[in-house]
Amino acid sequence: MVELKEVYQPSGDQRAVYKQACSHYMDLRDQQRVLKQKIKSRLKRWGHLHIPGAEVFSQSGREAYLAELSHDRIRSQVESLYDLLDKAHAEKKAARRQFLELGRHYPETQEFQKIPGIGPISAHTFDAYIHTPHRFATEQKLWRYCKLGIQKRSSGGKQIQREKLDSSGHGELKALSHRAVKEALGGEDENEVQASYRASLQRTGNETHARLNTQRKVLATMWGLWKRGTAYNPNLFYNSNRTSQTKSSG
Repeated sequence: MVELKEVYQPSGDQRAVYKQACSHYMDLRDQQRVLKQKIKSRLKRWGHLHIPGAEVFSQSGREAYLAELSHDRIRSQVESLYDLLDKAHAEKKAARRQFLELGRHYPETQEFQKIPGIGPISAHTFDAYIHTPHRFATEQKLWRYCKLGIQKRSSGGKQIQREKLDSSGHGELKALSHRAVKEALGGEDENEVQASYRASLQRTGNETHARLNTQRKVLATMWGLWKRGTAYNPNLFYNSNRTSQTKSSG
């Protein structure tokens, strides 16, 4: 039997337009990514076997790579792809501005951005997709909606398969939590996300489990402060003194 997903219908058009702006931005982002892949693939097919990073998309890089294409029609095709890429980039910038402008009506997005690793796009994407924090009764339901729920298979009261992530939910929400943790862990300054990750790593002994636990913590923190209408407090994300007391009492 298939379990129905959490569904929420916004009461007005404003939130629906906001989410559509989010989807529009992501569509253009994905189009830009596809065009970049096509350009690299086309150049590799015609002799450029080693194409470093983003150099191929700079103006000087374009000119250099195009000059080495000996076939006029192939060069024309690649130039056309570059033109499409430029247009997609301009449209994406405009879509980003519109998306963030619509999000300025929602003050919770400013609190989200106080969490290390959460930038404007991630904050507004979470806000646009979730609509309201009251649609979820528990953190576990939120995590499942964000593709971070744990799926267990059992028979006769016994687990018959290893635990794995539930495939249901929205990949964009899972992705933004992954980006947030990755960026926070890469920061030079000590922050609460790093501390939470290290504590989870020590507890689990597994880097993947520690990262996933921290991703869930990021999402649950955004959801919780939004639901309560409170300001972000780093100590509520991770408090080493409280964790030590918990371990001692345990």
